[in-house]
Amino acid sequence: MKFNYGSFPHIASIIGLILISIGVYFLFRNKSRKVQNIFLISIMLLNVFQHIFKCIVWPHLYGTGFTFKSTAWNFCGFAILATPIIFATKINSLKTFMSIMGSIAGAIAICAPYWFVNPGTDLTNFYTFWEFMRFFTIHVLLFVSSAMQLLWRHTRIRWQDFWKNGLYLLGFLSVIYLNNFIYGSIANGGLNEGILFALTNNVVLIAGPMYSFPFAKISDILTKICIPIFKVKNEFIRVLWYAVPLYFVITLISFGGY
Repeated sequence: MKFNYGSFPHIASIIGLILISIGVYFLFRNKSRKVQNIFLISIMLLNVFQHIFKCIVWPHLYGTGFTFKSTAWNFCGFAILATPIIFATKINSLKTFMSIMGSIAGAIAICAPYWFVNPGTDLTNFYTFWEFMRFFTIHVLLFVSSAMQLLWRHTRIRWQDFWKNGLYLLGFLSVIYLNNFIYGSIANGGLNEGILFALTNNVVLIAGPMYSFPFAKISDILTKICIPIFKVKNEFIRVLWYAVPLYFVITLISFGGY
């Protein structure tokens, strides 16, 4: 069975996300704040455990050991690891932003999983079937643990915090780049190797534009509006190359959305 947009597995995964979210919301809606907190932190830590130790949790990854993809290597990986830490803080604006971004990241991953669609993944294969199940599970847990904080009012959207969101996002992206650089340096034995590793694993365009699907159009736009001081001899300064437009876009969205 091939996984493509509109295929049965694709539609079923979206419906599954919706039904699970509705079920969890109503099941715990009238529970005490303590019970809700225990539930949220439990699924957060479960997600952290399976992310770090995926080599012993998922049968298709047995024996692969700790790898790059067990770290905060992309936004979802970062969100999985950071969510329980941020949840434990008392910084409402940070908790709200992480809840919003975790919800968006989880929903987009389930609704538009281009990793499986291009080319269509054969789910009858042992490896790809379990990889899809892993992918579905982690993003459902990320979405539920993030969205329920907002729906159960564990954190509140405050209009006066709109200007902070762009800074938070740039901070998150910097942590992701630093993670990839450190992992590359340790795994490959040197700082130069770490820089190269972070460049070749250019998630969320941290290290510069990418002209492959699905980043081509947005990369072209960002390249044209990149401030010249953040581009040195055709090399883009990590994160900073799109920091200014990204900050203003996120701030404007937050201003209107909040």
